[in-house]
Amino acid sequence: DVFLTVDFPGLNARLARWARKRGVHTVHLVAPASWAYMPWRTLRWRLALDRLLATFPFEAVLLEGSGVPSTFVGHPLFEAPLPAPRTPETWPGDGPCRVELLPGSRHQEIRAHAPLLLEAAAQVEAGMPAASIEYVVRLAEAEHRAVFDDAASRARRCPERVGFATPAGGDGTTDASERPLLGAIASSGTVPAALGADAVPMAIVYRLSPFAAFGAWVGLITPFFGLANLIAGRQVAPERIQISGRGRRVAEDFLGVVASPDVWTRTRAQLVERVRDRIAVPDVADRAARAVLQEPPRATRSA
Repeated sequence: DVFLTVDFPGLNARLARWARKRGVHTVHLVAPASWAYMPWRTLRWRLALDRLLATFPFEAVLLEGSGVPSTFVGHPLFEAPLPAPRTPETWPGDGPCRVELLPGSRHQEIRAHAPLLLEAAAQVEAGMPAASIEYVVRLAEAEHRAVFDDAASRARRCPERVGFATPAGGDGTTDASERPLLGAIASSGTVPAALGADAVPMAIVYRLSPFAAFGAWVGLITPFFGLANLIAGRQVAPERIQISGRGRRVAEDFLGVVASPDVWTRTRAQLVERVRDRIAVPDVADRAARAVLQEPPRATRSA
């Protein structure tokens, strides 16, 4: 009656189109990134789907405008009620605090971002000499530590205090610091959305080769690429596509949102209002199921 596919667009777009040609009602969960660049790529989804279920609110708007019937159902990582924000309500930069460095979840991303994030952290350390900052590298898997350490050996500068937070197995993490969280420097991906949901002021960066950066510049059709900004509908976190490995500009972006108590407080409030409150949706699985069933299968409609 209904053919439901989840993520993995390369295969699932073909499968859904095959099913739809044979009269099967097709629904896909998790929007492909074609809303962000190369808009002509949405054509295959228009041909393949009766309904797309988006996990972020802006995706449904963009894809509906491209001719793909879309419904926002929420993201299982951000199901309401969310836990309390990970940042304190008042600026912690006048005492011992920590800054998280998030290089990405794939080996290629970690290799590209590790030296950049460490150099940026060293620059931040120099820019806030009165603060006692510990830097915590947050990795998606414990096995990524060796990849990060190898890439970090190419960094020109490193901060004095660097710890690690890695999955502890199950649903917990091991943190190297219990200091209050000041902010984060993160590679692009799902992480900026998670940081926004946790009300963590951040700078977003993604390192690309010159050729890939040119392709992104030509093909990108959205005003932002960082999920926190896309969800907010405005820039609530500085973002940068970086070609070289130098961290100075990334550090300047980060200092711009964390070095001042007033700016930090205002940024945190915007993250709560425009990111956290927008993506915190209850009963995500139930909403997705109801969206699947909201239209009768095509065979029933034609009958």
